[in-house]
Amino acid sequence: MYNTKNYQHTSWYAQKSFKRNGKVYYKVTGNKVSGYVWHGYVTPAISKRISTFKSDSSYIKYLNTDKSQKLSRAVLKYFPNAKVSVDLSRRGAGQFVDNKPITKAMTTSNYKHVINLTALSHDLKTSYGSTYSETILNTLDFPVTTTNAAVAKTVNSILIKNGHTQAKISNLIKQGYKLGIYINGGTGISAGKQGYPWTINTNAGTMNNAALFLAK
Repeated sequence: MYNTKNYQHTSWYAQKSFKRNGKVYYKVTGNKVSGYVWHGYVTPAISKRISTFKSDSSYIKYLNTDKSQKLSRAVLKYFPNAKVSVDLSRRGAGQFVDNKPITKAMTTSNYKHVINLTALSHDLKTSYGSTYSETILNTLDFPVTTTNAAVAKTVNSILIKNGHTQAKISNLIKQGYKLGIYINGGTGISAGKQGYPWTINTNAGTMNNAALFLAK
């Protein structure tokens, strides 16, 4: 038995929902535990479509204050003094033009120098002794059983293993490189008054659920 009071601010992933005695319950998993919970004990994680931001300042304010962007803030700690660009963030995420999937996705082709940090990877060993490649994109895409700080630390370790130390990143920023960052974390874009129905934000108007770029 687990008490949700001991797991405040935890990201829960609903595997299914069902009704019992007229009440809605979820089967959830997160932070290495799983179980069943009444819908009233959890709050849907809602984030905004990146297409709604028309300026860097409005997007930066969102990253710094919105509850859905805790992982973004944890990652941003490894990019001190970086100038966040909403345009680069949108293009790095591959946002579809006019938010319509049937149209061509935005790209970073309008930038002369682009570093796709999301694609960086390192090799990890399985319990069987084999190795597999873990990218920053995968790390940000599936942060199910760990904390935001731990996910951000893993991202930083991949950066370092690929030569992108904080000193190097700081130097690139001094050279005029801007930062593009987009992490929706599998959040929703809408929810009913009781938390359901819930519309997931995964790939909503974008090619990728996460993006981390440096470009100028």
